[in-house]
Amino acid sequence: MKSEHRRAARVAVDLPASTHARGVRVEGRAANLSQDGLLFHARQLDLPFGSVGVELRLPDIDEPIALVAEVRWVKDDPHGAGMGVRFLNVVRRDRLLLANFVLRRSSVQD
Repeated sequence: MKSEHRRAARVAVDLPASTHARGVRVEGRAANLSQDGLLFHARQLDLPFGSVGVELRLPDIDEPIALVAEVRWVKDDPHGAGMGVRFLNVVRRDRLLLANFVLRRSSVQD
């Protein structure tokens, strides 16, 4: 059985997101989120392992947050694909936006 090594709490979300790497852009949805990473869902994923760019739209924020992330795993399925990513080198402003969003959302979900 695989053990989990998450450092930050995750919350269930359904937010517009996209990923891109080596000229390939994929539109999809963030299905859960922490200040350290997210689960990205799309119809199909054709991205390489390694680093990817992630754009995430949080409610009440005008511009998407642009992040760099490491692909941790990919699940390709005929019914939709999923990818777990861990954020890398998040700037302070974005880390605070993510942390505050997760904190607010987790208090609503409890």
